[in-house]
Amino acid sequence: MKRELHLYEIVTISCGQVSVLFRTCSLKELSRMYIGCMERENKLIRIRMDGELLTIRESDKLGNAYHPRTKKGAAAV
Repeated sequence: MKRELHLYEIVTISCGQVSVLFRTCSLKELSRMYIGCMERENKLIRIRMDGELLTIRESDKLGNAYHPRTKKGAAAV
């Protein structure tokens, strides 16, 4: 099964303004960066997939797809 290619963006929203922190087409890269942002300082981040802002729950699920503690890998998405 071939996966569709998506544009993933990690964004912050402040006073209605959306700022892009990171862009990639790789779910693995997205997950690595999302986890890094969450563990460092950017706790108020969301994911935008193909221009559509995801909910916090959807962002966390997608962002943690490759988290080493979940051991689920991309199958969880």
